Amino acid sequence: MNTILIIDDSTKNLSLLCDLLTEAGYKVLSTSDSHKAINRVKNGHPQLILLDIIMPNIDGFEVCQQLKSDPETQNIPIIFITGMTETNAQIKGFELGAVDYITKPIQGEELLVRVASHLKIHQLQQQLQERNHQLEEQAASLAKNHNDLLSILNQFQVGTIITDADGRIIFISESCITFEALNQNKALFQPWEDALPFDINEKEQLQLMMMKPAALRTAVSLIWQNQAGQHYCLNATSAIIRENRSNLCSISTTSPKFIIYAIN
Repeated sequence: MNTILIIDDSTKNLSLLCDLLTEAGYKVLSTSDSHKAINRVKNGHPQLILLDIIMPNIDGFEVCQQLKSDPETQNIPIIFITGMTETNAQIKGFELGAVDYITKPIQGEELLVRVASHLKIHQLQQQLQERNHQLEEQAASLAKNHNDLLSILNQFQVGTIITDADGRIIFISESCITFEALNQNKALFQPWEDALPFDINEKEQLQLMMMKPAALRTAVSLIWQNQAGQHYCLNATSAIIRENRSNLCSISTTSPKFIIYAIN
């Protein structure tokens, strides 16, 4: 059940509004003292506030300003109730953060429609905020996992290359860079076929091996040439590390060792 707080110094208006909203199924809180309005809001936790503008001591504009400046209450929708029809007064209310105006004399049907509409909007906004918060937490968790993985890969005494679904290189470990197997600036985001220093036949062997079922994969001999022109004999093997999603190609030798992750 949604809770609505009415702040109005007129007992007649309070009685009218309380009756209308109670009959419509809302839980209704009320106060005629604008000095107590802030505490009433914090203690009552309403989903919507109906706020009279013209009140003694502290008017509705000031109450609204105080509520909107407090992180605890700033997201609660406020509808002003007033007999003022001047455009400047309405503009001021909207600038302070009110969501709507209801003019006196109050029309019961109009009041209920506006209240229901703004409660629905507020509910959807809360759901969106909660979903955004969940997504932010998930993104932070994924980023941490990603960074942890890259940190682990960089600690391996094995050169590691990761490609995206299109075969473009998106990660080169420090071992590859130290060994001068690849120029990171030139190789990143390039197709692995263009970046890896194998000849055409060797690239075809590697590609065919990675396409085979795991049980049929055998080692492939490759020649790796670094930027200094040194050649290394490598043995490449591969295995599925995630069904239908990615392949792991392990290239090993007594000298440098390499692992290529092809993420599909």
